[in-house]
Amino acid sequence: MVNFYLIKQKSEGTDRIIVGLNLLDRGIIREHYKIFKNGNEIGFVTSGGYSPTLKKTIGLGLVEKQYSEVGTEFEIEIRNKFLRGEIVATPFYRNV
Repeated sequence: MVNFYLIKQKSEGTDRIIVGLNLLDRGIIREHYKIFKNGNEIGFVTSGGYSPTLKKTIGLGLVEKQYSEVGTEFEIEIRNKFLRGEIVATPFYRNV
């Protein structure tokens, strides 16, 4: 039974995708925080925190595919406040 669902998912794809997150407002994002666009929930944070190297708050989230383009702005609900963020490319840092 499990194989059927994996085959179906592989052939049809999924409706959500993992993206990089950058918080534009001051705050820290943590897992399970909800991600919104125009008041509609579009996904959630899978991991997040402050990056000392980049000196900003970053994270990963699972969002609906139509909102996964780099540069897309969104809001994250943190303690009943909505903070601005944007979708960013990953990896966050490249050591040249």
